[in-house]
Amino acid sequence: KKNNNYVLFNSTNGFIDDNVNTLLIDEKNILWIGTNQNGVYTYDQQTKKFLNFSKQKKLKQFSINSIIQTNDKIIIGSTDGLYVQDKSLGAGYELTTNDGLLHNNVVHLFEDSKKRLWIASHGTPPYYIASGKITSFKKVEGLNSYDINSICEDKYGNIWISTEGDGVFKFDNSTFHNYTTTHGLLSDYCNGIATDRNNSIWVSHRNGLSELKDRHIKFATFSNQNGLLFYENNLNAIHKDMDTNLWFGTSDGVMRYDPESGKTGSKVPEIFSTKSSLNNSTYRASDVIVKKYGYYIVHIDY
Repeated sequence: KKNNNYVLFNSTNGFIDDNVNTLLIDEKNILWIGTNQNGVYTYDQQTKKFLNFSKQKKLKQFSINSIIQTNDKIIIGSTDGLYVQDKSLGAGYELTTNDGLLHNNVVHLFEDSKKRLWIASHGTPPYYIASGKITSFKKVEGLNSYDINSICEDKYGNIWISTEGDGVFKFDNSTFHNYTTTHGLLSDYCNGIATDRNNSIWVSHRNGLSELKDRHIKFATFSNQNGLLFYENNLNAIHKDMDTNLWFGTSDGVMRYDPESGKTGSKVPEIFSTKSSLNNSTYRASDVIVKKYGYYIVHIDY
């Protein structure tokens, strides 16, 4: 469905009606789409066609949380473990707790500069896979909840980890350092984490943002009280684009932050009606509905 410069894809034009949890554009410009209930779809931007990748590969994973691209693989994280796909789209394989994963519910994936695949889950310590071996850190001072949401890396090779209730951890490849509200964090409940081109660490919370500038020891905070354009950040809805701008997905729309200028821009979401029903009769959004005056049960999807 077209509206100015935007196209809405759903069951009326080749896609499905489902929540989209994660996106990836690979080196061939193929869009990978991780859905909440229907697995992975791909979209070829040249042929304009969707493919049900999960059905094609007969995957068991249907609720997808994270998709990343490495040098030679596409790795998919779901509530039922990992699926590792060779870029040639030939054979792939699954990894679950039966293969050594610490938890099947994979919330976030991140490959660092040392080619270590870090896996974030709720109920596990920080851990990574490298050369087929799993390394976990079961004793981290300050980590009590073991609910890890997101992972990133700064330009010095430090690994940064956001958690649900224990703040942020920096791993300098030998020691973990814990940052909490006592270090200026807006909240110890951290939905996502990323670095910008100035090597600032950005942490998203439900009620705002925290920033730790390069070589600083205390976070600065941003919320509605000091002019932030939105209120609630969604889980792991933080992305650094090719120009190293940061994008934040919120309950009020999308915000872009340009680290060079320090300016933000926001886009309020537009509402598209996809279909409606009256007394269990379904109508498309483009249908003109004429009914006699009376009592109807109305349901609108948007």
